[in-house]
Amino acid sequence: SSDDSTGSYTVKASVVTTPDDYADDSVGATALTLGVAKSGNIEVVSDQDYFKVDLVAGQRYLFEMTASGVGSLDTAHLSLYSPNGLGFPTRSGFDADLATFSYIASSSGTVYLEASESSDDSTGSYTVKASVVT
Repeated sequence: SSDDSTGSYTVKASVVTTPDDYADDSVGATALTLGVAKSGNIEVVSDQDYFKVDLVAGQRYLFEMTASGVGSLDTAHLSLYSPNGLGFPTRSGFDADLATFSYIASSSGTVYLEASESSDDSTGSYTVKASVVT
């Protein structure tokens, strides 16, 4: 293959008018209630939805993101971020229908969850849930 070919192509840009259900960063993260699932949508390719939850040091938690219903995500991806909501995820999980992982909180405080589609190439619905493991 060579890089000296010529040809025509079209580039198109458009404004996304689909409203986003949850914030795309930790600043506007939506609070989760432990044990209660919250439904969401990845409305456009590369959308990320942020949630926050308060943890207690030494307690084990289970985090789940399930692709749900007609038009569900191709691959659910859920990441847990430190209290500042920045940097690399502390934990993450992905799978076709269920992204899940457990975590023992090393300190008490708020952590952030990022729900997205693993390969950033599809849209769809999901549920996300954080629970205490007893």
